[in-house]
Amino acid sequence: MSEPVLTILVPTYNRSVFLRSMILDLVKAVHALPSGSVEIFVSDNNSNDDTESIIAEISEKYSFLKYHKHEKHYHSGEENIFYAIHLCSGQYVWTVSDDDKLVDGAVEYIYNVCKKDLYDFMLINVSHYSTNGNLRVFSYIPHESAKPLLSRPSYNLLDIIEAFGFLGLITSISSAVFRRDPVKNSNIEEYLALSPIYSHAAIYIDAFKHRPSIYIDKPLVMVFDDEGLALEKIAFVSARTKTKRFYSWTVGACKLIERLGICVERVQEAGPHGRAYLADLIISMVCDQLDYWLTTQQPSEALTAEDFSVIARAFATASPRHLFLLQRLEKAIFLARPYAMPTESSSASFFKGMSTLSDQASAKFKDVLFETIRSISSEVKGALVANPAPVNETLNYKGYKIQIINDILVAYSRGHEPTVPYNNIYEHFPYRLICQSVENAMKRIDDISALVENV
Repeated sequence: MSEPVLTILVPTYNRSVFLRSMILDLVKAVHALPSGSVEIFVSDNNSNDDTESIIAEISEKYSFLKYHKHEKHYHSGEENIFYAIHLCSGQYVWTVSDDDKLVDGAVEYIYNVCKKDLYDFMLINVSHYSTNGNLRVFSYIPHESAKPLLSRPSYNLLDIIEAFGFLGLITSISSAVFRRDPVKNSNIEEYLALSPIYSHAAIYIDAFKHRPSIYIDKPLVMVFDDEGLALEKIAFVSARTKTKRFYSWTVGACKLIERLGICVERVQEAGPHGRAYLADLIISMVCDQLDYWLTTQQPSEALTAEDFSVIARAFATASPRHLFLLQRLEKAIFLARPYAMPTESSSASFFKGMSTLSDQASAKFKDVLFETIRSISSEVKGALVANPAPVNETLNYKGYKIQIINDILVAYSRGHEPTVPYNNIYEHFPYRLICQSVENAMKRIDDISALVENV
Protein backbone atom coordinates (compact mmCIF):
# COMPACT_ATOMS: atom_id res chain seq x y z
CA MET A 1 0.00 0.00 0.00
CA SER A 2 1.39 3.41 -0.95
CA GLU A 3 2.03 6.00 1.74
CA PRO A 4 -0.63 8.67 2.38
CA VAL A 5 -0.19 12.09 0.84
CA LEU A 6 -0.84 13.81 4.17
CA THR A 7 -0.65 13.05 7.89
CA ILE A 8 -2.63 15.33 10.18
CA LEU A 9 -0.60 15.20 13.39
CA VAL A 10 -2.54 16.19 16.52
CA PRO A 11 -0.36 16.62 19.64
CA THR A 12 -2.40 16.39 22.84
CA TYR A 13 -2.10 16.20 26.61
CA ASN A 14 -4.97 15.81 29.08
CA ARG A 15 -7.44 17.70 26.89
CA SER A 16 -9.91 14.99 25.92
CA VAL A 17 -12.73 17.52 26.31
CA PHE A 18 -11.38 19.33 23.23
CA LEU A 19 -9.93 16.32 21.48
CA ARG A 20 -13.14 14.38 20.84
CA SER A 21 -14.76 17.26 18.96
CA MET A 22 -11.57 17.95 16.98
CA ILE A 23 -11.09 14.32 15.95
CA LEU A 24 -14.71 13.83 14.94
CA ASP A 25 -14.49 16.89 12.69
CA LEU A 26 -11.24 15.62 11.16
CA VAL A 27 -12.61 12.11 10.66
CA LYS A 28 -15.59 13.50 8.77
CA ALA A 29 -13.35 15.56 6.48
CA VAL A 30 -10.83 12.77 5.83
CA HIS A 31 -13.53 10.15 5.22
CA ALA A 32 -14.76 12.23 2.27
CA LEU A 33 -11.34 12.07 0.56
CA PRO A 34 -9.91 9.17 -1.48
CA SER A 35 -9.24 6.12 0.69
CA GLY A 36 -5.69 5.95 2.04
CA SER A 37 -4.78 9.48 0.95
CA VAL A 38 -4.84 11.11 4.41
CA GLU A 39 -4.21 9.73 7.90
CA ILE A 40 -4.87 11.28 11.31
CA PHE A 41 -2.19 10.65 13.92
CA VAL A 42 -2.77 11.54 17.59
CA SER A 43 0.44 11.96 19.59
CA ASP A 44 -0.42 11.66 23.30
CA ASN A 45 2.06 13.31 25.68
CA ASN A 46 1.39 10.65 28.34
CA SER A 47 -2.08 11.87 29.34
CA ASN A 48 -3.80 10.48 32.43
CA ASP A 49 -7.37 11.35 31.38
CA ASP A 50 -9.61 9.39 28.98
CA THR A 51 -7.78 10.43 25.81
CA GLU A 52 -6.71 6.87 24.96
CA SER A 53 -10.20 5.37 25.32
CA ILE A 54 -11.77 8.16 23.22
CA ILE A 55 -9.36 7.53 20.34
CA ALA A 56 -9.75 3.76 20.67
CA GLU A 57 -13.51 4.08 20.35
CA ILE A 58 -13.36 6.26 17.23
CA SER A 59 -10.52 4.32 15.56
CA GLU A 60 -12.60 1.13 15.63
CA LYS A 61 -14.65 2.66 12.80
CA TYR A 62 -11.87 4.50 10.97
CA SER A 63 -8.59 2.72 10.24
CA PHE A 64 -6.93 5.97 9.11
CA LEU A 65 -7.00 7.21 12.72
CA LYS A 66 -3.72 6.25 14.42
CA TYR A 67 -2.62 6.76 18.02
CA HIS A 68 0.65 6.77 19.96
CA LYS A 69 1.18 7.42 23.66
CA HIS A 70 4.65 8.54 24.75
CA GLU A 71 6.13 6.51 27.60
CA LYS A 72 6.99 9.70 29.46
CA HIS A 73 5.64 13.25 29.57
CA TYR A 74 7.59 15.93 27.69
CA HIS A 75 7.68 19.52 28.94
CA SER A 76 6.54 21.15 25.69
CA GLY A 77 4.21 20.57 22.78
CA GLU A 78 7.20 20.93 20.46
CA GLU A 79 8.82 17.83 21.97
CA ASN A 80 5.55 15.95 21.67
CA ILE A 81 5.41 16.79 17.96
CA PHE A 82 8.98 16.04 16.96
CA TYR A 83 9.28 12.79 18.88
CA ALA A 84 6.29 11.57 16.85
CA ILE A 85 7.40 12.69 13.36
CA HIS A 86 9.11 9.35 12.62
CA LEU A 87 5.78 7.57 13.21
CA CYS A 88 3.91 9.62 10.60
CA SER A 89 3.39 7.91 7.22
CA GLY A 90 2.36 10.86 5.06
CA GLN A 91 4.62 12.55 2.51
CA TYR A 92 3.48 15.79 4.16
CA VAL A 93 2.63 16.52 7.81
CA TRP A 94 0.13 19.09 9.05
CA THR A 95 0.39 19.75 12.79
CA VAL A 96 -2.99 20.71 14.26
CA SER A 97 -3.48 21.79 17.87
CA ASP A 98 -6.12 19.81 19.76
CA ASP A 99 -7.99 22.96 20.86
CA ASP A 100 -8.09 24.65 17.44
CA LYS A 101 -10.82 24.23 14.84
CA LEU A 102 -10.44 23.97 11.07
CA VAL A 103 -12.85 25.82 8.80
CA ASP A 104 -15.08 23.79 6.49
CA GLY A 105 -13.15 22.53 3.49
CA ALA A 106 -9.72 23.16 5.05
CA VAL A 107 -8.57 19.52 4.97
CA GLU A 108 -9.59 19.07 1.34
CA TYR A 109 -7.89 22.36 0.43
CA ILE A 110 -4.56 21.39 2.02
CA TYR A 111 -4.76 17.86 0.63
CA ASN A 112 -5.14 19.23 -2.89
CA VAL A 113 -2.13 21.56 -2.45
CA CYS A 114 -0.02 18.67 -1.13
CA LYS A 115 -1.13 16.39 -3.97
CA LYS A 116 0.37 18.83 -6.51
CA ASP A 117 3.77 18.24 -4.86
CA LEU A 118 5.01 21.76 -5.69
CA TYR A 119 5.99 23.07 -2.25
CA ASP A 120 8.02 21.79 0.67
CA PHE A 121 6.50 24.11 3.27
CA MET A 122 3.10 25.81 3.61
CA LEU A 123 2.27 28.53 6.12
CA ILE A 124 -1.45 28.96 6.79
CA ASN A 125 -3.08 32.18 7.99
CA VAL A 126 -5.39 31.87 11.03
CA SER A 127 -8.31 33.60 12.72
CA HIS A 128 -8.23 34.26 16.47
CA TYR A 129 -11.22 33.68 18.74
CA SER A 130 -11.57 34.11 22.47
CA THR A 131 -12.10 30.92 24.46
CA ASN A 132 -15.80 31.77 24.77
CA GLY A 133 -16.13 31.80 20.97
CA ASN A 134 -16.08 35.53 20.17
CA LEU A 135 -14.11 36.57 17.10
CA ARG A 136 -11.04 38.63 18.03
CA VAL A 137 -9.14 38.82 14.74
CA PHE A 138 -10.41 37.39 11.45
CA SER A 139 -7.02 37.44 9.73
CA TYR A 140 -3.85 37.28 11.84
CA ILE A 141 -1.83 38.53 8.88
CA PRO A 142 -3.96 41.23 7.21
CA HIS A 143 -4.25 40.82 3.46
CA GLU A 144 -2.57 44.19 2.85
CA SER A 145 0.49 43.03 4.79
CA ALA A 146 0.69 39.88 2.69
CA LYS A 147 0.42 41.57 -0.73
CA PRO A 148 4.16 42.19 -1.30
CA LEU A 149 4.96 38.52 -0.68
CA LEU A 150 1.98 37.18 -2.63
CA SER A 151 2.93 39.31 -5.65
CA ARG A 152 6.21 37.43 -6.03
CA PRO A 153 6.26 34.56 -8.56
CA SER A 154 8.10 32.28 -6.13
CA TYR A 155 9.66 32.40 -2.68
CA ASN A 156 11.14 30.20 0.05
CA LEU A 157 10.56 29.91 3.77
CA LEU A 158 13.27 32.44 4.61
CA ASP A 159 11.41 34.99 2.47
CA ILE A 160 8.24 34.25 4.44
CA ILE A 161 10.09 34.66 7.76
CA GLU A 162 11.52 38.02 6.75
CA ALA A 163 8.02 39.15 5.70
CA PHE A 164 6.00 37.83 8.65
CA GLY A 165 8.41 37.10 11.48
CA PHE A 166 10.17 34.39 13.46
CA LEU A 167 8.04 34.57 16.63
CA GLY A 168 4.61 35.11 15.07
CA LEU A 169 2.42 33.09 12.73
CA ILE A 170 4.96 30.33 12.09
CA THR A 171 4.93 29.47 15.81
CA SER A 172 1.19 28.71 15.69
CA ILE A 173 1.03 24.90 15.82
CA SER A 174 -1.79 24.64 13.28
CA SER A 175 -0.20 26.96 10.71
CA ALA A 176 2.51 24.60 9.44
CA VAL A 177 2.31 21.96 6.71
CA PHE A 178 5.64 20.50 5.64
CA ARG A 179 7.32 17.71 3.72
CA ARG A 180 8.04 15.03 6.30
CA ASP A 181 11.53 13.74 5.46
CA PRO A 182 13.55 17.00 5.72
CA VAL A 183 12.18 17.49 9.26
CA LYS A 184 12.56 13.81 10.11
CA ASN A 185 16.25 14.07 9.16
CA SER A 186 16.86 17.35 11.04
CA ASN A 187 18.96 17.66 14.17
CA ILE A 188 15.86 17.96 16.34
CA GLU A 189 17.67 17.34 19.63
CA GLU A 190 20.01 20.29 19.06
CA TYR A 191 17.18 22.80 18.68
CA LEU A 192 15.16 21.40 21.56
CA ALA A 193 18.25 21.79 23.77
CA LEU A 194 18.63 25.45 22.79
CA SER A 195 15.01 26.31 23.58
CA PRO A 196 12.02 23.94 23.78
CA ILE A 197 9.59 26.78 23.01
CA TYR A 198 9.83 28.00 19.39
CA SER A 199 12.22 25.17 18.52
CA HIS A 200 9.62 23.99 15.98
CA ALA A 201 9.92 27.27 14.06
CA ALA A 202 13.72 26.95 14.09
CA ILE A 203 13.58 23.37 12.83
CA TYR A 204 11.27 24.41 9.98
CA ILE A 205 13.58 27.26 8.99
CA ASP A 206 16.65 25.04 9.10
CA ALA A 207 14.97 22.39 6.95
CA PHE A 208 13.16 24.60 4.43
CA LYS A 209 14.79 28.04 4.37
CA HIS A 210 15.83 27.73 0.71
CA ARG A 211 13.10 25.33 -0.42
CA PRO A 212 9.97 26.30 -2.38
CA SER A 213 7.25 27.42 0.01
CA ILE A 214 3.78 28.95 -0.14
CA TYR A 215 1.79 31.25 2.13
CA ILE A 216 -1.95 30.56 2.24
CA ASP A 217 -3.61 33.91 2.82
CA LYS A 218 -7.10 32.59 3.54
CA PRO A 219 -7.51 31.77 7.25
CA LEU A 220 -8.17 28.02 7.38
CA VAL A 221 -7.73 27.64 11.15
CA MET A 222 -9.69 29.05 14.08
CA VAL A 223 -7.33 29.51 17.03
CA PHE A 224 -9.00 29.84 20.43
CA ASP A 225 -7.09 31.83 23.02
CA ASP A 226 -7.38 34.87 25.26
CA GLU A 227 -5.08 37.84 25.89
CA GLY A 228 -2.24 36.62 28.05
CA LEU A 229 -3.02 32.92 27.60
CA ALA A 230 0.08 32.28 25.47
CA LEU A 231 2.24 33.94 28.13
CA GLU A 232 0.69 31.71 30.79
CA LYS A 233 1.40 28.58 28.76
CA ILE A 234 5.01 29.57 28.14
CA ALA A 235 5.45 30.61 31.78
CA PHE A 236 4.26 27.11 32.73
CA VAL A 237 6.89 25.52 30.48
CA SER A 238 9.54 27.92 31.85
CA ALA A 239 8.72 26.79 35.38
CA ARG A 240 8.89 23.12 34.38
CA THR A 241 12.22 23.54 32.58
CA LYS A 242 13.61 25.86 35.29
CA THR A 243 14.29 28.72 32.91
CA LYS A 244 13.48 32.42 33.28
CA ARG A 245 9.89 33.55 32.75
CA PHE A 246 10.70 35.37 29.49
CA TYR A 247 13.46 32.96 28.44
CA SER A 248 11.64 31.86 25.28
CA TRP A 249 11.47 35.43 23.95
CA THR A 250 14.94 36.48 25.08
CA VAL A 251 17.85 34.11 25.68
CA GLY A 252 16.10 31.10 24.14
CA ALA A 253 15.03 32.98 21.02
CA CYS A 254 18.52 34.49 20.66
CA LYS A 255 20.16 31.06 20.86
CA LEU A 256 17.92 29.88 18.02
CA ILE A 257 18.53 33.08 16.03
CA GLU A 258 22.30 32.75 16.38
CA ARG A 259 22.20 29.08 15.36
CA LEU A 260 20.10 29.86 12.27
CA GLY A 261 22.09 32.95 11.29
CA ILE A 262 18.93 35.10 11.15
CA CYS A 263 19.48 38.86 10.85
CA VAL A 264 17.29 40.49 13.51
CA GLU A 265 17.37 43.70 11.47
CA ARG A 266 15.78 42.16 8.36
CA VAL A 267 12.96 40.20 10.01
CA GLN A 268 9.73 42.07 10.69
CA GLU A 269 7.20 40.55 13.06
CA ALA A 270 3.81 41.04 11.40
CA GLY A 271 0.47 40.70 13.13
CA PRO A 272 -3.10 42.00 13.10
CA HIS A 273 -2.09 45.35 14.65
CA GLY A 274 1.00 46.23 12.63
CA ARG A 275 4.67 45.36 12.44
CA ALA A 276 7.79 45.54 14.56
CA TYR A 277 11.37 44.56 13.92
CA LEU A 278 12.36 41.27 15.52
CA ALA A 279 15.18 43.16 17.25
CA ASP A 280 12.68 45.56 18.85
CA LEU A 281 10.50 42.70 20.07
CA ILE A 282 13.40 40.90 21.72
CA ILE A 283 14.69 44.08 23.37
CA SER A 284 11.18 44.74 24.70
CA MET A 285 11.09 41.25 26.21
CA VAL A 286 14.53 41.77 27.77
CA CYS A 287 13.05 44.84 29.47
CA ASP A 288 10.09 42.73 30.65
CA GLN A 289 12.45 40.12 32.09
CA LEU A 290 14.43 42.82 33.87
CA ASP A 291 11.24 44.36 35.27
CA TYR A 292 9.97 40.93 36.34
CA TRP A 293 13.16 40.31 38.31
CA LEU A 294 12.89 43.74 39.97
CA THR A 295 9.34 42.88 41.02
CA THR A 296 9.95 39.33 42.26
CA GLN A 297 13.61 39.74 43.30
CA GLN A 298 14.07 36.02 42.68
CA PRO A 299 17.75 35.34 41.85
CA SER A 300 16.72 32.71 39.29
CA GLU A 301 14.93 35.43 37.28
CA ALA A 302 17.94 37.74 37.02
CA LEU A 303 19.61 38.20 33.66
CA THR A 304 23.28 37.26 33.92
CA ALA A 305 26.34 38.46 32.02
CA GLU A 306 26.26 35.11 30.17
CA ASP A 307 22.62 35.70 29.19
CA PHE A 308 23.46 39.13 27.86
CA SER A 309 26.38 37.69 25.93
CA VAL A 310 23.99 35.30 24.15
CA ILE A 311 21.66 38.19 23.29
CA ALA A 312 24.54 40.35 22.06
CA ARG A 313 25.76 37.58 19.72
CA ALA A 314 22.30 37.32 18.17
CA PHE A 315 22.47 41.09 17.56
CA ALA A 316 25.86 40.93 15.86
CA THR A 317 24.42 42.40 12.64
CA ALA A 318 22.00 44.80 14.35
CA SER A 319 21.78 48.51 13.54
CA PRO A 320 23.55 51.18 15.65
CA ARG A 321 20.14 52.08 17.12
CA HIS A 322 19.55 48.58 18.44
CA LEU A 323 23.13 48.25 19.66
CA PHE A 324 22.69 51.51 21.55
CA LEU A 325 19.57 50.17 23.26
CA LEU A 326 21.35 46.94 24.18
CA GLN A 327 24.18 48.98 25.72
CA ARG A 328 21.64 50.77 27.88
CA LEU A 329 20.25 47.45 29.08
CA GLU A 330 23.75 46.11 29.67
CA LYS A 331 24.30 49.08 32.00
CA ALA A 332 21.11 48.22 33.88
CA ILE A 333 22.17 44.58 34.22
CA PHE A 334 25.60 45.68 35.48
CA LEU A 335 23.99 47.89 38.13
CA ALA A 336 21.75 45.03 39.21
CA ARG A 337 24.52 42.43 39.42
CA PRO A 338 25.22 42.47 43.20
CA TYR A 339 21.54 41.99 44.07
CA ALA A 340 20.94 39.62 41.15
CA MET A 341 23.92 37.41 42.01
CA PRO A 342 24.39 37.85 45.78
CA THR A 343 26.36 34.61 46.21
CA GLU A 344 29.03 35.48 43.62
CA SER A 345 32.44 36.31 45.03
CA SER A 346 32.43 39.63 43.13
CA SER A 347 29.38 40.71 45.14
CA ALA A 348 31.06 40.11 48.50
CA SER A 349 32.94 43.41 48.57
CA PHE A 350 29.75 45.27 47.61
CA PHE A 351 27.78 43.85 50.51
CA LYS A 352 30.74 44.34 52.85
CA GLY A 353 30.61 48.04 52.05
CA MET A 354 26.82 48.10 52.41
CA SER A 355 27.12 46.56 55.88
CA THR A 356 28.72 49.78 57.13
CA LEU A 357 25.47 51.65 56.39
CA SER A 358 22.45 51.78 58.62
CA ASP A 359 19.48 49.57 57.67
CA GLN A 360 17.56 52.68 56.64
CA ALA A 361 20.37 53.97 54.43
CA SER A 362 20.93 50.53 52.91
CA ALA A 363 17.22 50.18 52.08
CA LYS A 364 17.19 53.71 50.61
CA PHE A 365 20.20 52.91 48.43
CA LYS A 366 18.54 49.74 47.14
CA ASP A 367 15.30 51.61 46.36
CA VAL A 368 17.16 54.31 44.43
CA LEU A 369 19.22 51.71 42.54
CA PHE A 370 16.15 49.69 41.54
CA GLU A 371 14.34 52.85 40.47
CA THR A 372 17.35 53.77 38.30
CA ILE A 373 17.25 50.34 36.65
CA ARG A 374 13.50 50.66 36.06
CA SER A 375 14.08 54.08 34.54
CA ILE A 376 16.66 52.68 32.11
CA SER A 377 14.28 49.88 31.14
CA SER A 378 11.46 52.39 30.66
CA GLU A 379 13.64 54.65 28.50
CA VAL A 380 14.59 51.72 26.28
CA LYS A 381 10.99 50.62 25.93
CA GLY A 382 10.02 54.17 25.07
CA ALA A 383 12.18 53.89 21.96
CA LEU A 384 10.35 50.78 20.76
CA VAL A 385 7.27 51.42 18.64
CA ALA A 386 5.77 49.34 15.84
CA ASN A 387 5.75 50.48 12.21
CA PRO A 388 8.96 52.53 12.13
CA ALA A 389 8.87 55.49 9.74
CA PRO A 390 12.21 56.68 8.32
CA VAL A 391 13.14 60.34 8.43
CA ASN A 392 15.09 61.67 5.46
CA GLU A 393 15.38 65.28 6.63
CA THR A 394 15.43 67.29 9.83
CA LEU A 395 11.97 68.06 11.25
CA ASN A 396 11.21 70.85 13.74
CA TYR A 397 8.57 70.21 16.39
CA LYS A 398 7.85 72.25 19.54
CA GLY A 399 11.42 73.38 20.02
CA TYR A 400 12.93 70.00 19.17
CA LYS A 401 14.71 68.84 16.04
CA ILE A 402 13.99 65.30 14.86
CA GLN A 403 16.47 63.55 12.58
CA ILE A 404 18.26 60.27 11.90
CA ILE A 405 21.94 60.16 12.86
CA ASN A 406 23.88 56.92 12.34
CA ASP A 407 20.58 55.03 11.90
CA ILE A 408 19.33 56.35 15.26
CA LEU A 409 16.23 58.56 15.33
CA VAL A 410 17.02 61.44 17.70
CA ALA A 411 14.84 64.30 18.95
CA TYR A 412 16.82 67.02 20.70
CA SER A 413 16.33 70.54 22.01
CA ARG A 414 18.68 73.45 21.39
CA GLY A 415 22.09 73.03 22.99
CA HIS A 416 21.77 69.25 23.26
CA GLU A 417 22.68 68.18 19.75
CA PRO A 418 24.58 64.89 19.46
CA THR A 419 28.27 65.69 18.95
CA VAL A 420 30.62 64.51 16.25
CA PRO A 421 31.63 61.71 15.57
CA TYR A 422 28.18 60.44 16.66
CA ASN A 423 29.54 57.09 17.85
CA ASN A 424 28.02 57.30 21.32
CA ILE A 425 24.56 58.82 20.99
CA TYR A 426 22.66 58.42 24.23
CA GLU A 427 19.35 59.60 25.68
CA HIS A 428 19.44 62.61 28.02
CA PHE A 429 15.82 63.02 29.11
CA PRO A 430 14.10 65.40 28.51
CA TYR A 431 16.58 67.23 26.29
CA ARG A 432 17.61 64.42 23.96
CA LEU A 433 15.31 61.49 23.17
CA ILE A 434 16.04 58.24 21.33
CA CYS A 435 12.94 57.20 19.39
CA GLN A 436 11.90 54.71 16.73
CA SER A 437 9.43 56.71 14.69
CA VAL A 438 8.40 60.29 14.08
CA GLU A 439 5.06 59.53 15.73
CA ASN A 440 6.82 58.21 18.83
CA ALA A 441 9.11 61.27 18.95
CA MET A 442 6.17 63.69 18.67
CA LYS A 443 4.20 61.86 21.35
CA ARG A 444 7.12 61.96 23.78
CA ILE A 445 7.66 65.66 23.05
CA ASP A 446 3.92 66.30 23.61
CA ASP A 447 4.13 64.51 26.96
CA ILE A 448 7.11 66.61 28.00
CA SER A 449 5.35 69.83 26.92
CA ALA A 450 2.23 68.87 28.91
CA LEU A 451 4.36 68.11 31.96
CA VAL A 452 6.10 71.50 31.75
CA GLU A 453 2.77 73.32 31.37
CA ASN A 454 1.41 71.64 34.50
CA VAL A 455 4.40 72.52 36.66
